[in-house]
This record gives sequence, structure tokens and C-alpha cells, in this order.
Amino acid sequence: MKRRKFQNLAPGIVFFTILSYPITAAAGSGIKKNDHIKLREIKRIKFSNLPEQIEFSNPSRIAINSKNELFVTDTRAHNIKIFDAEGQFLKVIGQEGKGPGDLNWPSGITYNGKYMIVWELGNYRFSLFNENGDFIRHYQPKQTAVVWKLKSLENGKVVFKIREGYCENEKSILYMLDMELDKGEIIYSHSIKRESYENKIKDDLKIPFGPLISWDVMKGNKIVIGYQEEYRIDIYEHNKKKLFTIEHQSKRIKVTDKDKEEYFSSLVYSTMGQTVQGALPEIRKYTKFPKFKPYYKNILVFPGNEIWVFLYTESKEKELVDIFDKEGIFIQRIECDKSVGYRPVIADDGTLWTIIEGEEGYNVVVNYRIEKN
Repeated sequence: MKRRKFQNLAPGIVFFTILSYPITAAAGSGIKKNDHIKLREIKRIKFSNLPEQIEFSNPSRIAINSKNELFVTDTRAHNIKIFDAEGQFLKVIGQEGKGPGDLNWPSGITYNGKYMIVWELGNYRFSLFNENGDFIRHYQPKQTAVVWKLKSLENGKVVFKIREGYCENEKSILYMLDMELDKGEIIYSHSIKRESYENKIKDDLKIPFGPLISWDVMKGNKIVIGYQEEYRIDIYEHNKKKLFTIEHQSKRIKVTDKDKEEYFSSLVYSTMGQTVQGALPEIRKYTKFPKFKPYYKNILVFPGNEIWVFLYTESKEKELVDIFDKEGIFIQRIECDKSVGYRPVIADDGTLWTIIEGEEGYNVVVNYRIEKN
């Protein structure tokens, strides 16, 4: 096992600036220390792109088949919308129900080279389709789970995260199933604390900015895993052998009074049959905030196997990202002026499909091209 430890003594901030003559960063080309990087939007899928009778309620996750067609889970509509590589609507598969081919709150989705695998939050099962969207079979795991993110390795194995336990005893577990979903094993497990039980109100309270587990997969059947309370990221083989560890120094961001107020303002509760925006007085009183935010909020692996670590910042108006190469060597810290969303996938052509909040306040599907000078 190798260990990579680097200190960012004087991190330069590189902006996503508009380049006069951009050169597309093709998959596998690699990002270098002095590269200026830009994510350029090249297309987006909005409600207006769909036939009038097709409703796009809540796009949540994306998977791409071998023809670069997009399978987008529409969780609230209980189905999957399929689009071609240009973002043109093709068809809908699934409908609300429990029978063969039915879906109930589909969330996670991935293509493992043989099956399009969908996790249903409502039915607590995997549904398997071929890459054209034809239903094959269901797989019902023995243990009830909540799954949002599914990723496939090149060998067809499927990786996903589940939670076990309650409050102080909760664990985040990274699990791996074989291509046929017949055999599974635990890759990684770590205690987390997302909620605490408050005796005075006899209820669970969410812990804002509680550190979680971030993960993604790399080419070569490798898995990248990090616990957000530490700036430490481990890279594993699919056989659970740890290859190396990235450790990096970065400034911890304090939780401010503004952060607290924004958190309380984002909550909703029901009273007298009405939905009210904001937090109940007892929630405000007993919610406990940590002193600092986690080091980072997400890990993504980009086309050249670069590991992008999305940091917490003092301002929501900017996004700071630390980039490491496939060996875990620090490349640079960049500042981006637009979000890449929280559910991106990389297509074979090196472009990035993701889901962001559009101008109307609804989720939209956007395609970015990664460019550098």
C-alpha cells in the first residue's frame, strides 16, 4: 500500500475563464498543473423539450448505455425517460406499481455493460432492463435499504452505499454486487452521525453539516472513498485491497450564524393542514451545529481518472475544487463559477451530463464539455 501526503503551501486560484480558442479535454488526456479549465454547457434537456403529454417531474439520476443514450430516473413520476446522445426524447419506460416492469420511486441507476440496473425506493428492489429499456427481472435484496447512487465497475460489478443503524449507532456501508446481482460483499464501513435523539422533545434531530461518506469509481475497477471529517481519501481495488491514501491540508470552514439561519429557513413543517416554510421553535432551540463544516462535500472522478474533491467554502457564490491525478498526486486547486450539479456522469465522449436547478426552480439535465488551454 502506498501513501500520498501533500501540503498545499500556496494554492493558486485558477478561474474557469472563457477561452478564445478552447481545446477539448478528451477522456484520458489528463489535466496538468497550469491548465486553465472550463466547463462549457453544450446542451440541456428542459420540460419544453418533451412531447406535450410527457411530464418531467423530478429528474434525479442519470445512466448512459453503450449507444450514449441517457436513462434519466424521474422519481416522482415513477418512470424513466430515455433520450438520445443529443438530448432528444425517445421514450418512457416503467409506470407506478409493484408488478414486472413497474417502478416505485426509482432513484439510483447504472449500466454495467449488460443490464440497466435501477433501484426503487418505493419497492426496495433492483429492477433490471436491457440497454434498450426492455424489462428483464427484479432482484429483491434480503435487507431493506435506501439507495440513491449506483455505479458500475468495468468488470460489471455494481457499487452502492447503504445506511445501517440509528442515530449514534449509524454506519455508512459501501456494498458491491456481482454483475448478476447474485453475490455481494462489503467494501467499506464507517460510523457516521447524521441525527441525534433529543429527549426533551422525544424526537430525532438532523445534525446540519454532519460529515458523510463520499465515493466514486475509477477506470481499472478502482473505488475512491473518503470520510468528509478528514481530508483523507482511500483508493481500493475491487477485491478490497487498499492501493494508496491521499492526505491533504486545507482550511476548515466555520459554521456561521448565516449558515444556521439559512438551514432553518430551508425547513418546512405542517400545521392546521398548511405547509409552512421555516423551522419550529423547538427545532431552532435544540438543533446542535458543529463548529466547522466537513472538509469537502463530494468526490468525483473525471475522464482521465483525475479525482476532483469539491470543498466547502465560505461563500455559496463560488466552488473550490482540489484536483489529484490517478496516482493521488495533487495537481491544482481551481475555482469554478458554475456548479456541476450533484449527480453527474461521464459519457464515453468525455462530456459530463448532470442535473442542476434551472431558472424556474426545477431540475434540468445539462451537458457540459470539459475544456482546457
